[in-house]
Amino acid sequence: MQHLRIIVTDPEEQEEIRVARRAFIAENKRKCERREEIERSKKLKKLGLRPELDTRRQFVLYARQFRVPPLTLDEVARHLDISRERVRQLEKDALRSLRASWTKHHAKGEEL
Repeated sequence: MQHLRIIVTDPEEQEEIRVARRAFIAENKRKCERREEIERSKKLKKLGLRPELDTRRQFVLYARQFRVPPLTLDEVARHLDISRERVRQLEKDALRSLRASWTKHHAKGEEL
């Protein structure tokens, strides 16, 4: 595939092109993130994760427990723009919530 190369010498036009390029890249990034979020939700449903977990806890749990290879605390923290300690707390809270849900449903003899 060949790329079309246009030479622009006017600084104002160059800036307009840079701004348009950044906007295009940002839009594609948002679309990719949305697609990834949808795929992650599908995987979480297949894994039987309960809807009582908010999306951030679901993401942390998926990234740290079910993803191959799992993301490190630092990687998840950078992705969510929070501290590693907060990621650890969210993971612990999500696991506790799942255990409680499983125990509650298991005691009633229900399927998860």
